[in-house]
Amino acid sequence: MADTATSHRWDQRFRIAEDVFGIAAAYTHSRPASRHPDLRVPSDTACRYLLMLGIAGRYRNQGGKFADEVLLDALYDILEREPDHESVAVFARVDRHNVPSQKMLSRADFQQVIPGTAERRLGWWLLTLDR
Repeated sequence: MADTATSHRWDQRFRIAEDVFGIAAAYTHSRPASRHPDLRVPSDTACRYLLMLGIAGRYRNQGGKFADEVLLDALYDILEREPDHESVAVFARVDRHNVPSQKMLSRADFQQVIPGTAERRLGWWLLTLDR
């Protein structure tokens, strides 16, 4: 993964992985500008939002192995961005119809904490990383 940009305002990171055909995957994460009122984390736990994780079409429908590797890279990067905390709460939002992304998060032990609904399509998922 290569860094392409960093935003200092919320410590945002945007990373891209390339292969011989171009962009293979990308993700971005940041500290939240403000915390969602229904998402609670202990005061001594850092909080980061996995804002986007995208996989090129040529790597889809292959059982999720590549997506899992990219997500693992993102989680290690998130831990590196929070060196002063023993644990980091990682939140992700996924459309209620996006089954492949839900499966990817489930394989990484994320738990759905607020399900998506017809009125609010994006559900919230949480994984707490401990050192």
